[in-house]
Amino acid sequence: MSDLAQQVRAKDPSATILAADLGPAAAPTLVPLTKDADEEVREIALLCLAETGGAGAVRAMLARLNDSAPMVRSAALKGLEHQAKAGDVPAMLHGVEATDDAGSRRYLALVIGRLGSAADLPTLQRVCSRFTDAETGEGCLTALAQVGDPASRTEFARRLAAARDRELARLLEYAERIRAPWLVPALAPLLTNLTPVRWIGVDGLPGPENLRAADIAVNLIAAITGKQFSFPLSPRTNYSPEQLEEVRRAVGG
Repeated sequence: MSDLAQQVRAKDPSATILAADLGPAAAPTLVPLTKDADEEVREIALLCLAETGGAGAVRAMLARLNDSAPMVRSAALKGLEHQAKAGDVPAMLHGVEATDDAGSRRYLALVIGRLGSAADLPTLQRVCSRFTDAETGEGCLTALAQVGDPASRTEFARRLAAARDRELARLLEYAERIRAPWLVPALAPLLTNLTPVRWIGVDGLPGPENLRAADIAVNLIAAITGKQFSFPLSPRTNYSPEQLEEVRRAVGG
């Protein structure tokens, strides 16, 4: 473990590789380093904990949500995405209340939405009601919809139907996190939306430069419903008008 501590203190990003090999047993070495005076050391320690998990890892990540360094806050959130479990939802709800950063609240709410259940709904509603900024509101709306709040599901579907440009791109990303049957009626109208919303172009590789809202809707509908279509599905395809029409008919669009 001393080698791992030395690598983290040396600000060596490859420390994450050693941490992944060591696994949860490395957590007691890493957790104290998340409080180091050097922000880069804190960041690398958190990135290592994202690989290892282990005793105290989630608590250490939550403790850094108000860190003065944005890169440290980001590493803490990424760690929670990887390592938090359903049992950590109460602590993460407290984290939403405790952090001053709207971006952290949004991201943390999204993690809670993935891990939470209907039992967490009343507390999530109470916590979310404390904030009025749009960024937190968007994360809370997604989380509330995901854990089963009917009004939030209706509002999410309304926003998805009305969204344009960057908002549409974000809401489709949230929809990819949710992947629930109640989303299908809201996705069906997007099968006629040919707006480019996600750049996927890579030099030298075949395929389109952008995915359109319709393409993402096809892949989501297929993933949610399990329906089989006459054409192959791909995350790197612009579907033809005939293929989009086939999906539209299949979902009663």
